[in-house]
Amino acid sequence: MSVIKIAWQALVALEANPAPTDHFLDQLFSHQGSALAPQGRARITNLVAGTIKWRRRLDWIIDQLASRTKKVDPKVRSLLRLALYQLEFLSGTPNYAVVSETVQLAKAATPGREGFVNGLLRTFLRTGQETLFAGLTGKPVGFFVEGSVADASSKCQDMRRHTDISERSLPRFRSKPCRCEWMALN
Repeated sequence: MSVIKIAWQALVALEANPAPTDHFLDQLFSHQGSALAPQGRARITNLVAGTIKWRRRLDWIIDQLASRTKKVDPKVRSLLRLALYQLEFLSGTPNYAVVSETVQLAKAATPGREGFVNGLLRTFLRTGQETLFAGLTGKPVGFFVEGSVADASSKCQDMRRHTDISERSLPRFRSKPCRCEWMALN
């Protein structure tokens, strides 16, 4: 089984039953046994964790490019997130290989949707970030909040309520008196 397929199945399972990513991947790897090389485990971890981290940005891109489609099937959406994460943030695999492998996986896993997947990914590659993000006034990948300690702390508290920032990472934001980083709309 390919690393991409395992990563996609992990994303689908996490979507259906949310769990801490590291615990879920530990269980997944223990079930795989020695069939998966350390490099494969590292790649799966990178793909799953990165796709989850950038999920909102990837969903926004999917929604922009699939504007004629009312609702994208959750399995297809997970597959598109995974492919867009690779295209947007990773440089190790050529774009054509990412698109080809994703379309082959879509053909096997969600028959009839491979044309949609191919079209959306090729449109993304053709369009580029500059065109997608041209109408936005703020930065789509994050922002900095300037101000006092109290302002930064309260803004982080507010952001945490509306995002996926965990309790463990919140103290890191409070410790910076003049700025609060928040990446990827997460």
